[in-house]
Amino acid sequence: MKKLASIATSNGGQVLELGFGLGLSAGFIQDCPDIEKHTIVEAHPDVREFARQKYPEALNTGRMEIVSGFWQEVSSHFDDESFDGILFDTVPLTPEDAGTFHQHEFFQEAGRLYHVRLNTYTLEEVRQKAEGRRQKERKG
Repeated sequence: MKKLASIATSNGGQVLELGFGLGLSAGFIQDCPDIEKHTIVEAHPDVREFARQKYPEALNTGRMEIVSGFWQEVSSHFDDESFDGILFDTVPLTPEDAGTFHQHEFFQEAGRLYHVRLNTYTLEEVRQKAEGRRQKERKG
């Protein structure tokens, strides 16, 4: 969960989390200082209440929002490119879903919701590492 949250928060900004569960990844997301807003989509009312009890301050300050429903029902309410990171950690609802599961359906929707930002420092760092490997290969 920590690694998934690290990836989802790597751009900072707005993060969408689908499925709250025990709130482990939510805690890691909330620990990231670069997050402006953390939106959680959760269908189960008991889990939503657990989330409200676990993170009252984040909810009161607006740093966290809990959206009621299944992602399939509510994702169309979000604007295009409105999230800088997405963490998808839901569970199958039926035994039929367990095989291929519905996460594959979300990939297209994630492409619509995800705002890709290029970090020029990161690109430069990648270029430098690649150049360093080429130089090592020439020497070796």
